[in-house]
Amino acid sequence: MFNLDFPSVMTILINGLCTGGVYGLFASSFTFQCGSLNITDFSFGSWLMLAMYLTFFMYTGWQTGIVPFVILLFLCYFTISFLISRFMLSKRDEFTNMIITMGISLIIQNAATLLFSSSPRSLGIIERTISIGGVQIMQTRLIMLVLSAAILIGFHAFLKRTWTGKTIRAVIQRKEMAYLIGINSDRVKNVAFAVSYVMLSASGIMLIVLFSVEPTIGGFYQMMSFLICIIGGLGNLKGAFFSGLLVGVLIAVLNMMSSQFAMVLLFLIFAIILVVRPRGLFALKSRS
Repeated sequence: MFNLDFPSVMTILINGLCTGGVYGLFASSFTFQCGSLNITDFSFGSWLMLAMYLTFFMYTGWQTGIVPFVILLFLCYFTISFLISRFMLSKRDEFTNMIITMGISLIIQNAATLLFSSSPRSLGIIERTISIGGVQIMQTRLIMLVLSAAILIGFHAFLKRTWTGKTIRAVIQRKEMAYLIGINSDRVKNVAFAVSYVMLSASGIMLIVLFSVEPTIGGFYQMMSFLICIIGGLGNLKGAFFSGLLVGVLIAVLNMMSSQFAMVLLFLIFAIILVVRPRGLFALKSRS
């Protein structure tokens, strides 16, 4: 049906896998918010879109280096998300948080449309390729995969080896018990939410290197985050990352088969997975 040789097929699969690494990174941030912190953040995609725009303008016009920009972006996203969690989301019920984050999303999207226009913007980077036995691997996408994996591994190490990370895990697992031993559970939860936004901003930096950005693209990434998290099992960081890799490969294959119906077929596969495995492919065991 498809006149493709083995190197061509492997090229599509490997580059889809590399793109899926970035999907897995922002989905890991989203599943951490929903599954671990019990915060359904409907502004997630809009903040991701904003990080893409800021990176675009840094690259095309601002006279700042990449390192100062990344540090500043991380600090801004950490601070803003901490304040949002502290003053707008903390101690409110889930439904109210959903309404608040929807409102934030609309504000960001409309502000982006007003300031940046609705025209798509792209860095237009020409990707170099690495040829191995006829297989063409895009160097930029491979770097994004490595960076995404490194960031997620670093986040795991932060949760398991640092005092702050262990405190976050304690609050997630036994919030009342953590409070009884003197841990300020609300503050720790705010910090955890802010850390997830640092991962989100890193994803935005990488996405603009690979794709174009427009004000409405946040809705697509919000939808992708939800889809990947459900496939991976809500609250499972590793599951979200591996599911992101899977989705990246599936999109590459489906685009090869029929680019017009790729997303329709993807959601059909998603529905089948939900029927067969309602808790996801990599669902964690329930804690007693």
